[in-house]
Amino acid sequence: MADVLTQPAKVQKTEAPAAAPQEKPKCFGDLSSSIDIVKSSVLNASNPQDLKAILCGPGEGEPTTAVLKSDCDEQLLFGIAFNSPVRLQSIGFAAPSAAPATVKLFVNRQDMGFDDVENVTPTQTLTLSGASPHLSQQMLQFVKFQNVNYITVFVENNRDDDEVSLVQRVSFVGDTLHKTNMDDLKKGG
Repeated sequence: MADVLTQPAKVQKTEAPAAAPQEKPKCFGDLSSSIDIVKSSVLNASNPQDLKAILCGPGEGEPTTAVLKSDCDEQLLFGIAFNSPVRLQSIGFAAPSAAPATVKLFVNRQDMGFDDVENVTPTQTLTLSGASPHLSQQMLQFVKFQNVNYITVFVENNRDDDEVSLVQRVSFVGDTLHKTNMDDLKKGG
């Protein structure tokens, strides 16, 4: 039998492909400019006309210390619409006193009433604590708040066990999702 000689395999020197530039992570910011105030509402508020100041901050000529007050008990029900889909990282509440204590959040469920919030499982329930006059920012379960067009915020009770709950500010931190507009795409040929 003939000996078969094998030659060592040639080693080729290859360069690793250049690393693709890494995208910077999006910075999360205040989403008050993304709120559609016309499509937003509040139930059981004695002064619902102050909703815009509570959600978007005071506008020109509006009082800077607007405080939304619940009407006949401590519950408030906010329905908040966004101009385009958003990802929410956190929600914040500020109140001078009688600040929200238990808050239930429902994603993309419009036209909910008080019966609905008692019978539907919330996306997330928050138990708030801390000093009332300061904005209390609460982290959300991020994966559950990825494509939000509408959020229902149910204030179940307040920290002071008062008959009336107060809210001076509701804020959202996150970013907007940019959807591809199919009309902007050119047909390839």
